Amino acid sequence: MEELVAYHGRQGSFIPPESAIHFSQVGSMNTQYDEQWRSLYSLRDIKLCIQKIKPVRFNEHLSLYETTNIVPYSSGYSLGSANWCLEAADRKVVLMSTSSIVPNRHPQLFDMTIMDNADVVIASDLRADDSNDTEAMRKKILGHSAMTLQSQKNVLFPISMMGNIFDLIGDLANHLKALQMSIPFYVVSPIARRSLEYANILGEWMTAGHQDIVNTAQKPLEHGQLQENRQLFAYDSLQDASDIKEPCVLFTGDHTCLRKGPVVSALEHWASDQRNICIITDPETMASQDLPLSRMKIMPMVINTRVSLWDVGSILGTACRLTPPAHIIIPDMLGSDRFRERWESEHPRATKVHTFNPGESVTVEFGNKLATIVISEELAARLTPTIEQKDGVYYAITPVTGSLVMYNNNYELKPVSEPSDEYLLDPKMIYTPKPSE
Repeated sequence: MEELVAYHGRQGSFIPPESAIHFSQVGSMNTQYDEQWRSLYSLRDIKLCIQKIKPVRFNEHLSLYETTNIVPYSSGYSLGSANWCLEAADRKVVLMSTSSIVPNRHPQLFDMTIMDNADVVIASDLRADDSNDTEAMRKKILGHSAMTLQSQKNVLFPISMMGNIFDLIGDLANHLKALQMSIPFYVVSPIARRSLEYANILGEWMTAGHQDIVNTAQKPLEHGQLQENRQLFAYDSLQDASDIKEPCVLFTGDHTCLRKGPVVSALEHWASDQRNICIITDPETMASQDLPLSRMKIMPMVINTRVSLWDVGSILGTACRLTPPAHIIIPDMLGSDRFRERWESEHPRATKVHTFNPGESVTVEFGNKLATIVISEELAARLTPTIEQKDGVYYAITPVTGSLVMYNNNYELKPVSEPSDEYLLDPKMIYTPKPSE
């Protein structure tokens, strides 16, 4: 959001109609309603919005309306990315957002304990294809980058300032070091400095190995050491980067559009030589036909670490082997019908698989379960239990008559307010076993 404001004017996020690639759904409306394009938000709006965000920790229990707890668990995708567990009474709903189970990365691993005894699992933002050899793609990127730099040319990465960039910097730095190549790295974005700085102090959101490094007072991610050795430099814009030395590796922000931001200047600057390469690694980067005229080679090498539909099945099969969820809700996508048939055949009468499309509502039925009722202090003070013994165990038993009050899904038994109300409820025997002293 801050990148968008910076690239389109400091006062707001105005986008000229001719550059409306950010909003491809408007189609031919671009030229018909030029005068109606206005700023969506300003930098001040962003800061006010961020102030309303409440930071939480993984596995921290948050209470909603006294009856529902919400707990974040690591999703393994990026620093701080979480799956959410909603617990109400004895029901548990798991909201599985963007997640990853790809190894050898910096974020804390996917926490499978969130699936324990789940009644409903809702999965979203899944990878469409099932084959995803991330490790092979990373090696391919390292190979092409090294060959380009050895020929004294440059490598450009339009990439998000959070997520894969931290692993990519570390992989490239170690690979070039092994080849005895000293190449400078440049990160250019309005949020480049903050992104790099904050990433190295968020140890609690990283893997156990990275957390151990934090405990030794060292920076856990490779870019921290590169900055100290003056091998990596961060700038707000290319205008501020007057001392760029070539050959180099350049990371630019706003990866969703190659028509805005420093990536445009980089493509134009290195346009004359096709031996310079631009590597696209993010699946959200738009493969637009409307790119600046450039002989620079653009190479899609997408690293998509999100889980696939079949990864979801593998996760549930491992974490919920004994107690599969009653309902699984997945996007209506390629392979969803096959997933439903396979899962329901492997778990007959145990799980129902539902699919959804954007904007649709899905209704699921819960079986009748017990609810907890609390006896008010006033009613408890009126009880006169009698002690009885059975099989060597002593019990305190008393009949209870009261009015059942429900508020925010909390049930409380209170004294009958009117004498006539006693005939509305049948007395129930509620007893609590107490072991003998």
